[in-house]
Amino acid sequence: YYRLKEVTRLTLNPGSGIVEQSARLTFSYKGTSDPDRVVFYNGKGADSAWGGTDDTVGYYVVCAYSGKAKAEVLDLESEIRAGLHALYTAFPAAVAAVRQDDAARACAVNYNKQGRLDMKVYSGPGTNGVWLDADDTLLYTVTWQQPVTVADASVQVAAPGVAGFAGSTLVHYYYGSGGGAVIDLVRTGLYTRYNVDTANRLTRLTNVSHTSAPETWPGPQFDDIRLDYTEYEYLTSAVRKCTRNNAGTPLRLSRDTYADGFLQQRQTLNTGIDAVACSADDLVSATDAHLYESL
Repeated sequence: YYRLKEVTRLTLNPGSGIVEQSARLTFSYKGTSDPDRVVFYNGKGADSAWGGTDDTVGYYVVCAYSGKAKAEVLDLESEIRAGLHALYTAFPAAVAAVRQDDAARACAVNYNKQGRLDMKVYSGPGTNGVWLDADDTLLYTVTWQQPVTVADASVQVAAPGVAGFAGSTLVHYYYGSGGGAVIDLVRTGLYTRYNVDTANRLTRLTNVSHTSAPETWPGPQFDDIRLDYTEYEYLTSAVRKCTRNNAGTPLRLSRDTYADGFLQQRQTLNTGIDAVACSADDLVSATDAHLYESL
């Protein structure tokens, strides 16, 4: 049995042109496979070496799953990211220390089709100045769940560490099925269309704004406006994901590399000399390298 133990983040130093480690994420578990805590370290500590006990904690996330999902969830990470939108838009300074993308990915990386996630993000060591104990500062919580029916889910966000934020709830509705069919994830003002192939692999993800009521979703409307879309290209051991705007102009490229079914690294690429994204001369700007442990 294998489980994710650590992610090492490597980024390009613009000053030196050298790829350097800039952070690491460690994963702990309550049992063999029950996710518990993801710790984000953002500094080497006094010994100036990564991986020691004195590495600097930036924040950490506690993940607790329960139940089983009643409908297939294609991308829990994107749901959490969308649910956090209201908080990060209204109070960017208060949550600046915790990147929205990293927080959304923290628990989603170990998602295994459970029906509920209770997630807590701690941003400080509390009054005693010691991290990872009972008085740590709780910044915000996220509760994702599929409630009564097979077709809907919600993301509830509360932020006891952010003064003035009253909380938010984002409801999603699911329509469609896999096996080559189109699947829509719908919420007020926006829906995401998942195109999948006969192997149930995602081939295109499209974000579209709309004005219809999501709880009575009738499908695409004449007033839909496509915002952007991401195309998935499956190679022998990697998946390339190119995101384009409504006009088809490439915006960004990422690449996931796999071995024996396990994600080995996730790379973000910037444009090269031709200044065109998703082209042959794109350069890697960041790499998340995944390390697993065998039980």
